[in-house]
Amino acid sequence: MTLSNVMKAIEYGIITETTKARLEELEGEIDAEQLRHSQMSCDEIVFGIEWFASLDRMREGRS
Repeated sequence: MTLSNVMKAIEYGIITETTKARLEELEGEIDAEQLRHSQMSCDEIVFGIEWFASLDRMREGRS
């Protein structure tokens, strides 16, 4: 059962423990997928560290 099917069932008033459990399961899968795609790459992390370090050097007048 996909999320759209669960949502259709809810719209039609078919709300059971199974429907609720499946909806929560699908929401968890969506959250996990979004988290997986939101992770930074190693290059992005290195860039961020170097950028903040350059700001720190600029503040101390060491460009």
